[in-house]
Order: sequence, then C-alpha cells, then structure tokens
Amino acid sequence: MFNFLHYFLIFNDKPRQSIGELSYGEWSRLMLARLMVSGANFLILDEPINYLDIPSRSRFENALNEFKGTVLLSVHDRAWIDGFATYT
Repeated sequence: MFNFLHYFLIFNDKPRQSIGELSYGEWSRLMLARLMVSGANFLILDEPINYLDIPSRSRFENALNEFKGTVLLSVHDRAWIDGFATYT
C-alpha cells in the first residue's frame, strides 16, 4: 500500500499520520488514491488535477495508468489530456 501512496506523493511518515493532520492537498491526493483502490472498475473524475502541482499531476497520471478499469475525465489542461488520453 505504501508503494501505491507514493504515486500520490504521500510517503515518509505521512501514511502513519491521522487524516486530520494532513494538508488539504495531501488529503485530496489521499482521497484520489482511496477511490482508485476501492474496487471500482469505472471512475468519473471532474477536474481531478485542478489543485495538484506539476509533480502531483505526473504521479496521478502514473497511478491512473495502473488503474485496470475505465476512466472518464473532465479536464481542461490540453497537454495533460494529450499525455494521458487514449482513443478507442
């Protein structure tokens, strides 16, 4: 699990802290990670990268690439879309 949280820049002692001690950005990334491991096979995400910094966006994209299900995203960042989206 700790290896997976690393995708969301949650490492060192952060996984052992209570949720109340996390910053809003850390909490948001944790909720995205939680959603991805919930057993869902279809994610609908509305602007999931809006409040993520560049390293977090990259890690989030890597984590989404590991997701085995379908992802439907609403994102306005064309460069991020071009790097992530597939057309079938």
